[in-house]
Amino acid sequence: MVVISCEPDGASAPTDSALTDSALTDSAPAGSAPADSTALADATRQATTRVLALLQEWVADERLAACRLALLTHGSVTATPDEPVSDLAHAAVWGLVRSVQTENPDRFLLADTDDTDASRNALPAALLAGEPQIALRNGAVRIPRMTRVPVRQPQPSTTDADWDPEATVLITGGTGVLGRLVARHLATAHGVRHLLLATRRGTAADGAADLVAELAGLGAEATVAACDIGDRAAVAALLDQVPAQHPLKAVIHTAGVVDDGILTSLTPERMEAVLHAKAFGAAHLHDLTRDAGLTTFTVFSSAAASFGSPGQGNYTAANAFLDALMQHRHTQALPGRSLAWGLWGEADGMTRNLAGTDFARMARGGLLPLSNAQGLALLDTADRLGPFGDGLLLATRLDAATLHAQATAGALPRILHGLIRIPARRSADHGIATDTPATLRERLAGLTIPAQRTGLLLELVRTHAAAVLGHPTSAVTAADGALPDDLVPADTEFRDLGFDSLTAVELRNRINAVTGLRLPATLIFDQPSPAALADHLATRLTAEAGTPDEPAPAAAAAGAGSAGSAETGQQRSTGSEKQQTRGGTSTETVESLFWIGHDTRRIEESMALLSAASFFRPAFTDPSDIPEPTFVRLAQGEARAQGEALARGETRPALICLPTVAAVSSVYQYSRFAAGLNGHRDVWYVPAPGFLEGEPLPSGIGAVTRMFADAIVRFTDGAPFALAGHSAGGWFVYAVTSHLERLGVRPEAVVTMDAYLPDDGIAPVASALTSEIFDRVTQFVDVDYTRLVAMGGYFRIFSGWSPPDITTPALFLRGRDGEQMPPPWGVPHTVLDIQGNHFTMLEQFADSTARHVDEWLTEIASVRR
Repeated sequence: MVVISCEPDGASAPTDSALTDSALTDSAPAGSAPADSTALADATRQATTRVLALLQEWVADERLAACRLALLTHGSVTATPDEPVSDLAHAAVWGLVRSVQTENPDRFLLADTDDTDASRNALPAALLAGEPQIALRNGAVRIPRMTRVPVRQPQPSTTDADWDPEATVLITGGTGVLGRLVARHLATAHGVRHLLLATRRGTAADGAADLVAELAGLGAEATVAACDIGDRAAVAALLDQVPAQHPLKAVIHTAGVVDDGILTSLTPERMEAVLHAKAFGAAHLHDLTRDAGLTTFTVFSSAAASFGSPGQGNYTAANAFLDALMQHRHTQALPGRSLAWGLWGEADGMTRNLAGTDFARMARGGLLPLSNAQGLALLDTADRLGPFGDGLLLATRLDAATLHAQATAGALPRILHGLIRIPARRSADHGIATDTPATLRERLAGLTIPAQRTGLLLELVRTHAAAVLGHPTSAVTAADGALPDDLVPADTEFRDLGFDSLTAVELRNRINAVTGLRLPATLIFDQPSPAALADHLATRLTAEAGTPDEPAPAAAAAGAGSAGSAETGQQRSTGSEKQQTRGGTSTETVESLFWIGHDTRRIEESMALLSAASFFRPAFTDPSDIPEPTFVRLAQGEARAQGEALARGETRPALICLPTVAAVSSVYQYSRFAAGLNGHRDVWYVPAPGFLEGEPLPSGIGAVTRMFADAIVRFTDGAPFALAGHSAGGWFVYAVTSHLERLGVRPEAVVTMDAYLPDDGIAPVASALTSEIFDRVTQFVDVDYTRLVAMGGYFRIFSGWSPPDITTPALFLRGRDGEQMPPPWGVPHTVLDIQGNHFTMLEQFADSTARHVDEWLTEIASVRR
């Protein structure tokens, strides 16, 4: 252990320390991977024993009461769904520490690194970012958040091809409460006919004979076998019992032991007892069936491993190991899924000791018990995702009202911040800058030289940017209160400073809060560096407030106008206030009714409401009547002459991304996708009109099509380009491409990503879009009346639309992890099934999607040459 700072004896901390009141220990020394599951079990045992002793010593030493301990691992957690877990042994340490964190708030930090130089350099600041658990990947900080998983609905024609009636299914803990439930369910719902039920006591287990008889009555042959599932030799002997005529094709691991106790009461023996069956048993099954050709490998884990649960350090350690092991299988193209269950209502070996107060405590935390029927339905839902879907799924029943109350009070667990809508006043961190809009304007008013005002705003931008990036600004500010020049260089682009879509939104929110301005979500794309943003703020704030020598435009007009013009100005103000009051009531009603419809699954009625409301929005027919859209650069390919938007004669045509029509439509829809093309190809984004206050909606498809087409022709000015659109953005792609072809301006190619038509009824598409809104409402943009009605307006004008014929080469990308509907386009196109579902193809799997698009566009370009 290396103490970076924090002198428990009262001495001053080292002056060169960046980790105030923190200590760091490397809990995962470098070493080779274990040779087999027995070696892996030994490594896990040693890691958890060593860290348990360390944690116990830390909390017992009163001299360390004011200190925090940061534990560093290397490849023990995944930061993206397709990232391998290279250190499974220390994955269990993460579960242990998560539990200890709930018992000892603000005493322990968890960090996992990929050991790149960028991550090592970013580690000190990252540990001060306020997150209890982080992963560093190439210098970027990743934090754990729960998100919703879109699932396929069961179809009447669905078969159980994955459950071969002639194959054997192994269920560990097979005679326990959950094992029995699963065995019965497989026999009755999926036609499984051969079951191997492993249990510690074999046929001597309570009710074993009755269970075999019951399953026989259901048409299933069940064999109960005694097996110490945590012993590799015993597991090998168990697998040898599987008859050749009924080969093993599925494993469901439900075995487990609970021995709860707070940190100070845990011993290595108590750790071992819980790890043995659950973690080590899964490791042996994984190792010994690696080449068996399984179609299903499901382990029953616990949400406690993700949330952290007080008094369950050994249990969370074992389940965190399961979660990591399934992710490990996932990246090795082996079937594997960890179902992290919440609380099951029916008492079993793991819940029978819970008292009523325990259930009440869980309910207050927003966790409700699952009925048997609900649990089995979730099991089937996970099965429909396929054997190679997400490696970890949390199967829980959450109390939305309780969680929303926690969010309002600012007490929502961090892992749920991506799932529950958080009121804006609670969602942003308190910035390190203490200015308010009033005090900032007062300070600006005291500066008479423009360069001084810009300098003040530049320091404000750099300070907030440093805070968002996690730099320890309080420790490294100079004597005059300014940041060092090299911390956030004024002329370095935000993208190169490490900003991504989420941190960009946070910076925008901070700047909005301190200036009182309403700046767009595209802020750091429009103003790509701190210096550019400071200049922009100076212009905006000066225009609103006026300089000492020149009053603001509104004040000048009021002061210089006649009595009549002054009265007119007052009348406008009063009218605006009335409109705002009247509009506030109606807009709130529309917005509230929409969310009620969403929450009650009345999607068609909700969209009809928004579509009707869109009739009352101003509309344009001639694109020349509205401002030309702004093209936002998301990625840059080849070098070009200064001031040249698109390089001439590029071998890689620029990609212009058109927006979706969801209420969250913004540049961030493509930001992660574009990052995967940076350095390879220019990527631009063009917004659709109507999503910002004051913008009109198009009167019809022709109006918005001409707007996009005219803007693209002027912007590209003869340079090669391709068009792309995700979801409903595909509608724009085909409509605009058809119009461009008629103009004689043919794109090099078009790409549509999981884009489907609203011709079979609005509900399926609207449901996906509203789910997208719900899951992303607090992450990217503020969804308000204007955005919701804009969505309704676009659905209205595209109702009944079908894509026109085009001759441009077309690629259709379809997420293979979601519901694979046939492509809707009736024109020739290439279909490519890619990793992810409708949403994750541009999120977790954005780099992979970008690579597929780049390779296809390159191939098309080579053919055309």
